[in-house]
Amino acid sequence: MKVARKLTLALVVGILLVHAASLAIRIQREQSLFQEDIARDSRVLGRALGHAVEQVWATRGEAEALRLVEHATTRESHVDIRWIWPAGPRDDEHAAAASPEQLQPLRLGHSVVARLGEGHGVLYTYVPVRVADDRLGAVEIADPLADESGYMMQSALNTSLWTLVLVGLCAAIAWVLGFRLIGQPVSRLVEQARAIGRGELDRRLALPTRDELGELACEMDRMCDGLQAARERVTKETQSRIAAIEQLRHADRLSTVGTLASGVAHELGTPLNVIDGHAQLIREDGDAGDMAKDNALIITRQCKAMSRIIRQLLDFARRGARREETADARAVAEETLLLVHPLLRKQGIEANLDEGNGEMIVGMAFAQLQQVLTNVVVNALHAMPDGGELALRVSRCRSPRGGNASDGDDCIAVSIADTGAGMDAETAARAFEPFFTTKDVGQGTGLGLSVAHGIVEDHGGFIDVASEAGRGTTFTIYLPPG
Repeated sequence: MKVARKLTLALVVGILLVHAASLAIRIQREQSLFQEDIARDSRVLGRALGHAVEQVWATRGEAEALRLVEHATTRESHVDIRWIWPAGPRDDEHAAAASPEQLQPLRLGHSVVARLGEGHGVLYTYVPVRVADDRLGAVEIADPLADESGYMMQSALNTSLWTLVLVGLCAAIAWVLGFRLIGQPVSRLVEQARAIGRGELDRRLALPTRDELGELACEMDRMCDGLQAARERVTKETQSRIAAIEQLRHADRLSTVGTLASGVAHELGTPLNVIDGHAQLIREDGDAGDMAKDNALIITRQCKAMSRIIRQLLDFARRGARREETADARAVAEETLLLVHPLLRKQGIEANLDEGNGEMIVGMAFAQLQQVLTNVVVNALHAMPDGGELALRVSRCRSPRGGNASDGDDCIAVSIADTGAGMDAETAARAFEPFFTTKDVGQGTGLGLSVAHGIVEDHGGFIDVASEAGRGTTFTIYLPPG
C-alpha cells in the first residue's frame, strides 16, 4: 500500500505541475491575444474616427472636429476617446497619457499601443491624424483592462476546476490500479517471505501477472523448492549421521561384549572339560551303579550343551576372516535336516526341502553354511513347540536389494519358513541383535541368529526376515554364487 500511495501522490503532483504550467502559458497567451484584439479594434476605431476628424477639421473647423471626438466618446461607453497633441505641453488638457518617447512612432505615421497604470492598467491606442497646416494630432483611445482581468480570472478558475476534477479522477484510477497491480501482489510477496522465514516451505505463490512481480513470485517458489530439497537433504544426512553414531555405539558395545564373551568362554572351557572327563570316567567304571552312570550321562550331555554355547560365544566374539571355500547349498540343506531330524520328530514337525534346479554352489565353507542353517532351523523349531511345518527351499534368483557383495547380480537364496507364532515388526527388527531373545530363561542365549547373520555378512550376503504375529516367519539367506 505504501508504494501505491507514493505512486498516486507522485502522479497527482506531476499532473498538478503540468497543468499549472499549462495554465500559466494559456493565461499569458490569452492575455496577449486579448490585448491584441483590443489594440486592433482600437486602431480600426481610431483610423475611422481620425479620417472623420480630418475631413471635419478641413471643412468645418477645429471646434466641430473636437465635438465629433467628444460625441464618439459618449457613444463608445466602454472606452475613453480624446484628441491629443503629441508635441503639446504635458499639463495641457490635450496632453497624451503616454510619454513623448513612447509617441515617437506617430511622427512616422505609425499607431502606438501602450499599457499604462497600476493594477489592471489601461491599454492606450494612439492613431496619428494630420490636420490643417500639416499639424500632427492623434486620437487617443483608452480601454481599461479590468474586464480583461475578470475574464482571465474566470478562465483560470474554470481551468483550475477542471484540473482538480481531472486530478481526482487520475488519482482514483492510479490508486485502484496501484492497489491491484502493486499493493496486493507486494502484500502477498511479503506474506510469502514471512512464511519462508517461519520455515513454511510448502506454500506456493502463483501471481496471475506476467510482470516483474510475477517473475519475483516464480523465483520465490523456486527458492522454496530449493530450500525444501536442501532441508530434506540435511534431515536425511542428520538421520544418517545419527544412525551411524548409533551403529558405532552398538559396535563398541558388541566389541566389549565379544571381549567379555571370549574371556568367559576360555575360562569355562577347562572346567567343563574336567567335568566331562570325570563324568566319562564314572560311566566307564564297572563298579559304578546304574544310577551313577545315568547321572554321569546327564552331566556329559549338559557339558556338551554348555560347550556348544561357549562355541557360539567364541564364534560371535571372533568373526574370522572370510575363507575362500565353496559348498553345495542343496547338500548343506539336506545335511542340516538330517542333523535336526530327531528334534523334528520329537516336536511333531513336518519338514520338506525344495532343492530347486541347476547348480547351487555358494562361496562359503560347508561347515559355516551348515552352522548358519542350523541356527536358523533351531530358531524355527523353538517357534513351533506344539508342532507345525518347516519348509526349506534352495533357488537361484536376483538379489532383492543392492549394496552388499551381490549388488543385484544372480545369487543363491535359501529360505526357511515355519508356521510358528511369528513376530511383530518391532521384534523382527531386533531379530539379529546379539543376546536378544523372546524365549524363556534357560531356553536360548540370543546368539544363534546373530552369529548366523554375522557369518553371512562376512561372505558378502544378507538375511531378510518376513514375519507376522500368529502366521509364522520366513528367513531368506542370500549368498553370492561360488
